[in-house]
Amino acid sequence: MQTDQKTIGCVFNIAASCVVPEKLVYRVKVKSLQSIIDVFDRGVSLILDGNDVDRETLHNAVIHAGHFRTCSSLGLFRLGCSPSGRLTVDAQGAVVAEVAKQRRDELAGCASVRAEELNHHGLLVAHD
Repeated sequence: MQTDQKTIGCVFNIAASCVVPEKLVYRVKVKSLQSIIDVFDRGVSLILDGNDVDRETLHNAVIHAGHFRTCSSLGLFRLGCSPSGRLTVDAQGAVVAEVAKQRRDELAGCASVRAEELNHHGLLVAHD
């Protein structure tokens, strides 16, 4: 069974999965998500058109090619056209960046990992 992951600080290159193919709606499977910062189609940054408060508003929005809209409260985003390749997402976790830095330093001190080997902006950790 795959568990959701928890975001702490900013996390980059999170894989997204399609949840409503006919509407081009995708989900970022993480807990404690504050916002979706950017969406990339084969590494090319798409343009954010805004954040919707619920699924219905997101589904009914008009979105142009090369753009996307989010519903961060549900971890969803919708594209304006079919992707040309792999989609990845940069996201901000609900935990502030300073706490993420402290946890990163703690992890580096407890494990056989140097602090500079950890992403200095955030962590993506398994969470039950």
